[in-house]
Amino acid sequence: MRTAVVVGFGYHVDIFCRKMNAHAATWRFFAYSATRSGIFRALLRVIAADALISFAGPAPHPILLAAARAARIPVFVIWAGSDVTRLLERPETLTQSLRSEFTHLAVAPWLADELKQAGIKAHYIPIIGVTPNTQAPIPHDKFEVLTYLPEPRRDFYGRPHVYEVAKKSPDVKFLIVGAGPRDSHAPPNIEFFGWLPDITHLLDRSAMLLRVPEHDGMSLIVLEALARGRYVAWKYLVPGVCQVRTPEDTLKYLSALHKDFAAGTLDQNKDGLNFIAQTYEESQVSAGVLQFLDERVSRNTSRVRGTQVAIFGLDIFATQVADLNNRLQTGWNAEVLQFETEYETIGSMYNLARSDVLYTVGTPVPNRATRFTLSLFKKPRVLHWVGTDIEIARRNPSIVRRMQNRLVTHLTEVDWEAEELQKLGISAQIAPLPPRFLCSNAIPPLPAEFTLLTYLPRSRTDFYGRRELEFLMRALAGLPVKFLIVGGGSVGAIADARVESVGWSYSLEGIYARSSALFRFTPRDGLSLMVLEALSFGRHVLWTKKFPFSRFVATAEAAAEGVRELFNRHTDGFLCPQTDAAEFIRTTYDRGRCLNRILNAWDRAYSSDKATNRRTTT
Repeated sequence: MRTAVVVGFGYHVDIFCRKMNAHAATWRFFAYSATRSGIFRALLRVIAADALISFAGPAPHPILLAAARAARIPVFVIWAGSDVTRLLERPETLTQSLRSEFTHLAVAPWLADELKQAGIKAHYIPIIGVTPNTQAPIPHDKFEVLTYLPEPRRDFYGRPHVYEVAKKSPDVKFLIVGAGPRDSHAPPNIEFFGWLPDITHLLDRSAMLLRVPEHDGMSLIVLEALARGRYVAWKYLVPGVCQVRTPEDTLKYLSALHKDFAAGTLDQNKDGLNFIAQTYEESQVSAGVLQFLDERVSRNTSRVRGTQVAIFGLDIFATQVADLNNRLQTGWNAEVLQFETEYETIGSMYNLARSDVLYTVGTPVPNRATRFTLSLFKKPRVLHWVGTDIEIARRNPSIVRRMQNRLVTHLTEVDWEAEELQKLGISAQIAPLPPRFLCSNAIPPLPAEFTLLTYLPRSRTDFYGRRELEFLMRALAGLPVKFLIVGGGSVGAIADARVESVGWSYSLEGIYARSSALFRFTPRDGLSLMVLEALSFGRHVLWTKKFPFSRFVATAEAAAEGVRELFNRHTDGFLCPQTDAAEFIRTTYDRGRCLNRILNAWDRAYSSDKATNRRTTT
């Protein structure tokens, strides 16, 4: 018997576990509230569980997450609606590990689409099912409408919309459920019932459900209404539902239903009942969830049997390597160490202690806890240098001395970094990190309008070329050149400059399609993933590094000259995508090939450590 610990939105957690346990023969689901006592009780259970499920994104409580990592059980996050809204307000705050370490599920297909904006790949599957009931006829004596308006968020759930419809439908009674007392400003044909544990009797009184929140998931009250043959007016389009966006839409739908009701021809919503029977029938939904969990848990069980590598360093790179390695089932089981909370630190130290190799990316000096564990257990280490860390080592000779250790294997991404490390007395093999995104489809054509793309983050804007970009804008004044800025940074007001800032974006695929060239001007740089991505899309590149298919620009003046040449070719109709560059990137920086070089380093470090241990034992 497998067990799952489920925490999160209390109401949903209880219903989910109750329904799953009613249909599961090989699983047992335990529901816990998100209170302090609930988290503590869940912790006692999760250590011996087979899965941890958070019914709310972005992640379970840190102490539960640390326990799940230590127990090496899979973590599932079910996104329900409001949690997606909160995430999309600040998607850049989500760490890469939280994006890729968990299995993300969305209760509605539109939530899965929204999560893509934050870089989360979520699977849409029905999560909570209901039982269709064809024996709940619509009343023939009264036409009533049910809706949900809880305090303190009645406006969010559509109070203005509901009140306007009620005012213009004085002969229809509106039944309001949800926490809170009667609203003194409500029209007289509205009756408030407060919070109710079971609303079946109100559904049976009603002919229609009206639900118009600003944002929603796959609403359980909508499913329950459809399962009882009720008509539904909702902002989302699913079978058996009338999609409404304005009070006028609702009034039109309500009028049509009321006309059928008055004629005595308003029967159950057959389309809604069919949708529930085919897609959201309770036993069918539970079976689908169980199959999904079984597949993931079995896959996790086979994965954790390999050789163990603990990964630590720059979040986006460390997580990317771990995720790619685990998906390809290389024989290594990768765990990303986390240190943001004390719970994560304890769990990470435990995982490091039982790992075979430590792989760090861009972090030559780990934190104190990691250094202690390394020295205590003498773990072999693979250190991947990526750029700024080399500058840090150059300024601190003690770091270099510490890294000149037989237990440390050195990697770097590109030849100029290898040369810099050689001057510090460190011999590093070249192993590029796997790119995040490469153009895998047909190369998009260059845009009709010449557009220069630049990365400019909110912090360190001068390091990333703000002054040089402003120089370009002044130098190209009067030319129809568009400047596209990603990263959230900004530039000073430049007369006649056409600037569009698209802020933070997880995937730049659509951005590259809108760009003619990438301008990257930094005083020092590693192997820029943005350069690789731009070249893979056949874009032209102006960079402060000498690299194939890129134009080397050492000064702002040289950059302005290079942009003018590209612009003139664009104007003359001769500027085309760099197809040779795209092919070069695809073959040279193939993700599997890049990962193999890193795997070879792990293998060498592990084999060398075993050989050393054998010699020491002898």
